[in-house]
Amino acid sequence: MPSDISLFVLCEIMLPSEISDDELAELVNSYSGTADDGAKVSFEFGRVTEWSPWGGDVAYRIEAWAEYSSNASTPDIDAAAESILASEFRLGKGTMTVRNVKYGGRSYGPAGDAVTVEKRISNQGNSLVVCITKEAMAMGLGRGDRVRITIERCPGCGR
Repeated sequence: MPSDISLFVLCEIMLPSEISDDELAELVNSYSGTADDGAKVSFEFGRVTEWSPWGGDVAYRIEAWAEYSSNASTPDIDAAAESILASEFRLGKGTMTVRNVKYGGRSYGPAGDAVTVEKRISNQGNSLVVCITKEAMAMGLGRGDRVRITIERCPGCGR
């Protein structure tokens, strides 16, 4: 007998920038897919925000409730959360990944509130630019979020 677990999730959907509002509305109504472990996952989407267009695609952050259904007789919350986080779901013209899962006051997802990366500074007009897009996305950060940036020279990194 399948076991079901209801989880609150924060999803990120990457879609081509030419998607219409109607296509987006249809897409974010509800969605059912299969996790990497073969379990069925149904999403009921809530609040949608556009948060970081780049490279011809648009990223949307969406809050949702997910129903995870597996054939296991005893539901394993940890396994369900890890499976949903590890899966990538196809949505029409785009892809969806889950960045954060919450269940009973516990949060699964990127560890910690900080990330350390070594990046190269580039110029864009008169501005210096450091892109940490993937790392910020992994932390669940998006447009409008406040962050503290510290810049230090990497010892031995050179140019």
